[in-house]
Amino acid sequence: MKVALVFYYTKENKYSLNALFGALEIDLEILSQIDVFTIFEQNDLYKTLFNIVGKYKKIVLLVSFFTTQFFEIENVINNVRKNFGNKIFCIAGGAHSTGLPLSSLKLGFDIVVLGEAEEVFLKLVNKIVKDEDYLDLPSIAYFDENKNLVINKKETGFVDLDKFPPITKYFNHYGPIEITRGCPYGCYFCQTPQIFATKLRHRSVKKICEYVEIMCSKGLFDIRFITPSLFLYGAKTAKDLNLKEIEELFKNVKKIIGSKGKFFVGTFPSEIRPEHVNKDTVELLKKYADNDNVIIGVQSGSERILKLINRSHTLNDVYNAVELLTKANFKVNLDFIFGLPYETKDDVIETLNFIDSLLTKYNVRIHAHYFIPLPATKFQNFLPKDSFEMYNQFFKKLKNKNIVYGNWVKQREYSFILKKIFENYMCV
Repeated sequence: MKVALVFYYTKENKYSLNALFGALEIDLEILSQIDVFTIFEQNDLYKTLFNIVGKYKKIVLLVSFFTTQFFEIENVINNVRKNFGNKIFCIAGGAHSTGLPLSSLKLGFDIVVLGEAEEVFLKLVNKIVKDEDYLDLPSIAYFDENKNLVINKKETGFVDLDKFPPITKYFNHYGPIEITRGCPYGCYFCQTPQIFATKLRHRSVKKICEYVEIMCSKGLFDIRFITPSLFLYGAKTAKDLNLKEIEELFKNVKKIIGSKGKFFVGTFPSEIRPEHVNKDTVELLKKYADNDNVIIGVQSGSERILKLINRSHTLNDVYNAVELLTKANFKVNLDFIFGLPYETKDDVIETLNFIDSLLTKYNVRIHAHYFIPLPATKFQNFLPKDSFEMYNQFFKKLKNKNIVYGNWVKQREYSFILKKIFENYMCV
């Protein structure tokens, strides 16, 4: 009998799961021993499990999720255990589980895969298919027979991005192409360096172009990239941008997609750090980008807070970026995180004054976020500063209400609820 792999494929997690589909695609031997089910909705998940229980040697449910999805996934696993008991083998991965594996195991998952998963995921599936012991695999967490938490060390070295496709022709899952992994900055609120480390790694231009060609062959001519920061592509360190390699990539992508396609760079999910904006990088955007707007990560309008969150850029960098991009006729969206740890009333006033100065001089929009404490970050155990009303009153007075957008109100509400997660699952 075969093994069934059931992917809970939500909108929020499809990019990370695409990497797992890509990993499966390259293992021709294992493809003949598994059936794969891609499920988009909770009700469909339960219906599918009811239909396939007893028809496979083992049924494996795979779930990747963010901390903001915690309660949704709690509900999913509770229902799976209630209706199927231990007939379903549940594997968790993704940002939340990597940061707080204990909480995922206490939800009812059998095993957690930590960090970048392509290599260990393939090994794990092979072990399951062959009925072999998998508990010695690296980069996993589980409860032993005495209910003690066991976390196996990660493998040394990193995943070779050229080895694994970020999209999958075999399973017909496509999306933005990850071009760079790892982030050298280590902002204290961000999980990226905790999951993928600080070493920059890049897919080669050749491989990226192969995936662009595959997408075009499927009639998918609009191309986007996933990267922690667009202009880090090809760089060995954060200080040495490799504009030659970037242009080589952009030029080849545009050649492949031709007049049928659109090339979206510098916008989600390939935002730009402000200090990377200069005449040369703006010229690359003007020459190759089909989008007329970009997103710049600012996070705070207080120099003090920028230093305390280890942001590694200044407000002058932001002014310079906005000035250059505006002159090049790009519409600029600015990411801010309100309620950051250590934020005082004076910091809020500085941030609002900074935003006001930008709105007065430039046609910018504010993409507002509210601080959420994320697992394994230096700010994990901080609650947000409740400066909501100061920000809210400022934006209410603006004549143009479309200047600010984002889910910052919901994020604020969720941020305070997160303390319950850490307390209930004894993670602090």
